Amino acid sequence: MGSGPFSVTGQPNAMGGREVGALANTLASHLEFQNLEHGKWLSEFWQTNNLAEQEGLKAVDLFDAMHDGKIKAVWVMATNPAVSLPNSQKVKEALEACPFVVVSDCIRETETTQYADVLLPAQGWSEKSGTVTNSERRISRQRRLLPSPGLAKPDWWIISQVAQRMGFGEAFDYVHEGEVFAEYAQLSAQANQRFNLDFNLSGLAHLTDMDYNRLTPQQWPISAPQQRLISQNQIVNQRFFDNGQFYTPSGKANLIPVSYSKPQSAVTNEYTLLLNTGRTRDHWHTMTRTGLAAQLCEHSPEPYVLVHPSTAAAHRLTDGKLAAISNAYGKVLARVKISEDMAQNQIFMPIHWNSATAKQSKVCDLIAPYIDAKSGQPEFKHTPISIAPVAMEHYGFILSRQPLKSLEFNYWAMQKIDNGYLYRIESDQSLQRIKKRIKLLCQQVVTGGLRTLDSQTNHGFEVIAMVGDNYELIAWFGQGNHQPLLDQKLELFSESVEEFDLRATLI
Repeated sequence: MGSGPFSVTGQPNAMGGREVGALANTLASHLEFQNLEHGKWLSEFWQTNNLAEQEGLKAVDLFDAMHDGKIKAVWVMATNPAVSLPNSQKVKEALEACPFVVVSDCIRETETTQYADVLLPAQGWSEKSGTVTNSERRISRQRRLLPSPGLAKPDWWIISQVAQRMGFGEAFDYVHEGEVFAEYAQLSAQANQRFNLDFNLSGLAHLTDMDYNRLTPQQWPISAPQQRLISQNQIVNQRFFDNGQFYTPSGKANLIPVSYSKPQSAVTNEYTLLLNTGRTRDHWHTMTRTGLAAQLCEHSPEPYVLVHPSTAAAHRLTDGKLAAISNAYGKVLARVKISEDMAQNQIFMPIHWNSATAKQSKVCDLIAPYIDAKSGQPEFKHTPISIAPVAMEHYGFILSRQPLKSLEFNYWAMQKIDNGYLYRIESDQSLQRIKKRIKLLCQQVVTGGLRTLDSQTNHGFEVIAMVGDNYELIAWFGQGNHQPLLDQKLELFSESVEEFDLRATLI
């Protein structure tokens, strides 16, 4: 990562990112910018006089600089900053203003890819071949499970091809990922001959291609290859510092006193509650992949806010109803879940939903761009907000074979289901206007051979769109408890008209 006119930003996993120098403030192999000898040695290893000499910009700082016009080109890989960074509107403005935006992703449509001038199709997890490092420092050989779809390529190949076209062909002439790992291990081995480092892969510095392909899990530091005894189920486990020695000139630990710094934001008379954010079960980051799995979407089908019973009572919130969570940065909508597991006067919201999966439910719209001076970590865990109930006149659902666009309703949340998509919707529009909108959505879903049926019910209306004997879209809107009706339509949606009529006749 650099702070010059061309910058690369991303969010590699913390362990692997530090190892390979993919963070803005570190060099490869745990070498540091602050140590001039580290930079000099690394330049000699790579035979270059163009190595960065100072830390680059961390994520929030990078987008601030981009917003100010200081970054002219950016390459975003395997992350979705338009969703995951605080002050989302400013991030979008930065991407819009940047003259050249490149995005590498395994998903075509995300909030970030829509700003790409060049979109590079990258391999997904199960399509990649390489190594991964877990939180106990264990490096494991990852072998691809599936072929690459379409034109998708591995990240190392994409980077090397771009580097070759920029004139660095000799330095990036890798044939396969094993050659990248071999150079990485050799760098570590030679660095440890020169410096006393905690990170050490010298035991893997002379792997052949066959050795690399057969590599078993190895826990660094690796001064000699660790042979896993599969028959005895033995795995090498190493605890750092159990010999009383530390990676300092004296071998003793350096204890550094720190002082408490209070959060930069604080509750006020207007924003009396604190918002905490995090992950929820079955989803990962911004749902670009987990949101496509019907089974994973069943546990938490729409954005929610956890609230303690006393907090809910004080703010007139009802379990299962919508609430608006707001502050000076924005407003989001979420379904209320009352839970005694929450602390009083605090609420919790998951980070996953965004404009691709819900209407006005992206939690980072509320997060202030306050960051820790050393780590660059935003203040995701301490956001002052207000919360209030939201009442809509009508609500319902749409079942569709295809994802829908231009959903002009006050609130909607999309859930992937088997053979299609479920949209839970609430609106203050009239039923007549909603029905007209549904008819337009039917035309969006089906281009030819469409039959549309609609009928009035006791509390609303129903629209069914079919092609031949297959249901393409089923919608219901009205008032009252529609969960039993939704369960019935979900079952109906999984069958053709012919199958349903036959089953009904048999019953």
